[in-house]
Amino acid sequence: RKLNMERQNSTLRAPAEASAVGTRLLNGHIERGIKRSNTDLVSSAKKKMKKGEHLKGSIVRIRLHNFLTFDNIELLPGPGLNVIVGPNGTGKSSVVCGICLGLAGHQRLLGRAKELKDFVKYSKPKAYTEVELFNPSGTNPLIRREITRDSNSSTWILNGKSSTMKEVQRVVSEMNVQLANKCQFLPQDMVVEFARMNSFQVLEETEKAVGTSEMFELHQKLKNMKSSHKDIFSSLKEKEEMLEKKTRENQLIQNDVDRLRERQHALTCLEILKEKKCWVLYEAARGEYLEMKKNKSKAESRWKKAQNENKPLENQLKQLETSIASYNEDEQKCKRKVGDKQRDVTRSKEVLDQFEDDIDRPREELENKKKQERQRQGKLTRAKAEIEEMERQLCSFVSEDDIKVQLAEKTDELKEIGRKLHDIQLQQQQISEQKQTQIEQKNRHHEELRRVRDVVNRRLETLRQENKSCYDVVQWLRNHQDRFQRPIIEPMILVANCRDQQYLKQVEGFLNNRDKFSFIAQTREDLTLLRREVKEKLRMSVNIVLDPKVLDHTEDISRYTPFANISVMRQYGFEQWMVNLIDAPAPILRVLCKYHFLHFVLVAKELFPDQVTKILDGIDGRARSFYTSSENFTIIVSRHGSRQTSSKRRYLENPLYLGSTLDDSRVQEIEQQIKDVDRSIKLFDDPLADLGQQEHKLRRDDETIRQEKTGLMASRRDKAKLVSTIKARRTRLNELENSVVDIEAEEETCRLAIMRVQRDRVQCAKKIASHFKGLVAQLNEHTIALLNRQTIVMEREGVQKRFADLKQCLEEAQAQLNEAKRLADFAKEKARHCLTDAQRLSGVTSPNDITSEKREKYDSYPNSLGEIEERIHEYKTKADLCYSLDTGLIEQFERRNTEIEELQVEVNELQAQYTGHNEEVEEMKNNWLGPLKSLISKVDQKFSSFFSTMGCAGEVSLQEDKDNDFSKYGIAIKVKFRPKEELQILSTSRQSGGERSVSTMLYLMALQDITSCPFRAVDEINQGMDPINERRVFNLIVSVVNKPDSSQYFLLTPKLLSDLNYTASVRVHAISNGVEMSPFSNWNIRKFLDTAGSMYEDDEEEQ
Repeated sequence: RKLNMERQNSTLRAPAEASAVGTRLLNGHIERGIKRSNTDLVSSAKKKMKKGEHLKGSIVRIRLHNFLTFDNIELLPGPGLNVIVGPNGTGKSSVVCGICLGLAGHQRLLGRAKELKDFVKYSKPKAYTEVELFNPSGTNPLIRREITRDSNSSTWILNGKSSTMKEVQRVVSEMNVQLANKCQFLPQDMVVEFARMNSFQVLEETEKAVGTSEMFELHQKLKNMKSSHKDIFSSLKEKEEMLEKKTRENQLIQNDVDRLRERQHALTCLEILKEKKCWVLYEAARGEYLEMKKNKSKAESRWKKAQNENKPLENQLKQLETSIASYNEDEQKCKRKVGDKQRDVTRSKEVLDQFEDDIDRPREELENKKKQERQRQGKLTRAKAEIEEMERQLCSFVSEDDIKVQLAEKTDELKEIGRKLHDIQLQQQQISEQKQTQIEQKNRHHEELRRVRDVVNRRLETLRQENKSCYDVVQWLRNHQDRFQRPIIEPMILVANCRDQQYLKQVEGFLNNRDKFSFIAQTREDLTLLRREVKEKLRMSVNIVLDPKVLDHTEDISRYTPFANISVMRQYGFEQWMVNLIDAPAPILRVLCKYHFLHFVLVAKELFPDQVTKILDGIDGRARSFYTSSENFTIIVSRHGSRQTSSKRRYLENPLYLGSTLDDSRVQEIEQQIKDVDRSIKLFDDPLADLGQQEHKLRRDDETIRQEKTGLMASRRDKAKLVSTIKARRTRLNELENSVVDIEAEEETCRLAIMRVQRDRVQCAKKIASHFKGLVAQLNEHTIALLNRQTIVMEREGVQKRFADLKQCLEEAQAQLNEAKRLADFAKEKARHCLTDAQRLSGVTSPNDITSEKREKYDSYPNSLGEIEERIHEYKTKADLCYSLDTGLIEQFERRNTEIEELQVEVNELQAQYTGHNEEVEEMKNNWLGPLKSLISKVDQKFSSFFSTMGCAGEVSLQEDKDNDFSKYGIAIKVKFRPKEELQILSTSRQSGGERSVSTMLYLMALQDITSCPFRAVDEINQGMDPINERRVFNLIVSVVNKPDSSQYFLLTPKLLSDLNYTASVRVHAISNGVEMSPFSNWNIRKFLDTAGSMYEDDEEEQ
């Protein structure tokens, strides 16, 4: 114990270097008599290597420099179990990282840093690792890896010579070191990842770890082939359905296709007639166009004659327009000059108006000075009167000495009251604390009661998630129960309970989904009302049944009794009648008994197949069904012949609702405790009330004295304030007496200012007169310009009138020309359209290009347009008789025939491919499943053996898929930690974190026991284990390591339990790390062992 205390104290000091001490422990005590230096320890390790204790590839020495948390560290692992122990953060996992990187392992195996440079200690440029492996047939390989931070790279040195990573990996592989195998190397972060794997992932990791090289590859191929198998099958079915569909579709349209071919002949004749009609129309339109072209030429001649007559007047009008534009420009110039003169006059008038304001300003200033002097006289009179009044008030105040004496008396009285209040508050605090203790206890009882009653809320929340409609009806019903004659019974998943928790699965399995969510009405009227409300207003659908007692008033639960005592049925393995396990309102029990024969249902924990046969032969069909912990057997009795019995099996799901059961007795107990605490709390009320009255009286006295004291202090402040105010008022009085205004001087100043403004005003008036003269001259010039422009405008109007008459004649000629052009263009466009239609239908550019063959076809039909129209109507009528049919039906029919031939070829190919694929999958499955089952059988034997040594039970089995979905194959791990339990699947919902850690560790050990490797490393697998399981696992590891030819083992942990079973094969490495720690090279093991031994002897003497 002293040694442990010293070690803990040493970790509190800040160390600068790290050291690792290899210390052999026997049965929890330090082996006395071992007094060796560092050199002795190294030589001893070499001697053991010569004796053959190490396996090939095991680690004999590890050295780290500037690596993660370490400056320097050197470990000498033993050939057996090496326990690396130290507080969190000292660098235990750094040792594992050093082993991995030093043996050419990738950093992703560690699940930590992504970059190689992150493993170099902070602020250090380089780091290196040295790992020495045991080689019984030659020199031990010494692998040194130097990591450089700046380049994020490393170099390799093998046995003192520069090497490459591939060469190091070859040497490591020859030593059978497999860092990627989780059975050999499991760092800290990978431990958590392995524990979280599902059954499918565990199977794949097991195949990788202990299976053959082909097992995992076969599994992956089977998964991929299963997927492609499904694709081939779905493609085959799809093609076959498509082939049948297309064949059926062509058979259905055969008759329509024949009719459509007849229609095509009529359409061909119709097309030839339309072509000939277009050429006939083109010839007629062409003749009309030539006539219109002649009319257009005559209209152009008339228009040109009128245009020549209009030309001279148009030129004269342009000249007049130019003159008017020149006069307009002159008029605008005159207008701008008039505007400038007007603005000059306006500005001068504004200046003159400003002089009026300048005259009024000195007069206003003089009036203000006179007003200020009058106000000063009034203020002076008022100030003298105020000072006299304040001096009279000052004489009425009490003297300062009297105030000091009264204040001292009041202060003493307040101190005495404060002392009494303090005593009362202490008593109140003591009683209040006692009362608060009782209140807290009451709150704890209330919280416990809330947790016990929260069962109903948990069930209600589960109901909301599983059946929202039923949940909404329950919420509505709780708010409207008063509308019904008798209470509506809520669904049994909310109000029913299981009397014995070990039968929860059987009880909930008995309740089918319809009954679980059923409401029970106790009168016919309530049944009708509830159904109407739910359907019409809530618009929901739920199951509502009527209490059987309404149909038969003699109906009672006492009528439903089992046909035999349970003691008689125990010979078949049964333990209870289901009716005795369900605690629910009477209407629910009546419904279950009447309609589901609850009183004829038996319950057992587990039944074997031979027991089921015995039950079917023995009970003679009297029991309706029976339930085990995992299955439900429904008994079926034949209605004919010998009335033979058989059973139908159904697997039970885990309980979802009844797992939360309300304990009524506990509720009553807690409510009684709350009443007792309430009575205790009331006993404190009277003493607190008396002390409160005393406190209230003292506080009133205290308030009265404080008011009197405040009044004295206010009187002192008022007197001081009055003296200060009198002083300020006298200062203000002096200022008023000195601030006299000279009225005569101010009047003279005002008179002089007004004279200066009058002179400036006269000058401004003269300037305004000058501006008015210029304005009159400009107005005369503007009037002359306007008259000249008006003369030219009148002349232009006469010319415009003559020009308008000639222009009208020109426009009439233009209109006639435009009309002639329009008619010619229309005739041309009509002929062009007819030609385009003829070209489009016949495929030739002109009548001359028509082939002799087509011309013969045209000649076989009439030449007149009327007769052609009649023949077109005749053929169109024939074609319209089949118009309702799809015109693309023939094309669809022929295209579908081609598709049918292609599909038939594809179906034949897919059928052959599907048959070959099935044979290949079956062959590959046999090659994979046989070795896999043999492997899992070995793992199961080891796993079960390890659990049995701990007094528990475990089982490993292959989880197969009936549909051969190989991605759903997995490993089922079942465990049992307590005698009365059954084997249960390992999961986060059933086992605690410690139990899962134990199970994971034992599974890994089972895998490790059937594989061969030089060393194994597991980092902090005992995290989350309780002391009992941790001790069991440790002892199991020790027993495994003690076996002959067992692998070297590294177990990293932040703590060790006391009195563990240490054997000679166990070596404990205590990792310490801090700023003040001496380097490991200076560590004196001899002195350490002497000190530890003497402490142990002193401890024995004390005992």
